[in-house]
Amino acid sequence: MNNLDKKTNSNYYNIMDDHDIIKESYANNLTSVRALVEAGHDINAVELETGFRPLHIAACRGYTELFRYIVSLPQSDLWPLDRWQRSPSALALAEGDGLGFARLIERET
Repeated sequence: MNNLDKKTNSNYYNIMDDHDIIKESYANNLTSVRALVEAGHDINAVELETGFRPLHIAACRGYTELFRYIVSLPQSDLWPLDRWQRSPSALALAEGDGLGFARLIERET
């Protein structure tokens, strides 16, 4: 499967895009994310354009409390890869709070 197929084929991620939980993760709104999870939304939802999951968003933006909440959930995929095959810890190193946050990811997971 080439990259174009991966981007346009939602089955590649095997998860439906959940706009609400993705949007609230970008907003760092822990209260809303928690309420959405309790209402049955998938914490492993994928933003179809990037392949980001809420854990990627929390890691690359340095949202520590959101990150801790996500990894505390038993249903969380702790090592998801985005569209470019990057893990949350790789994003933290490249775009987030750097080495300190990457170490937090390693310790928490």
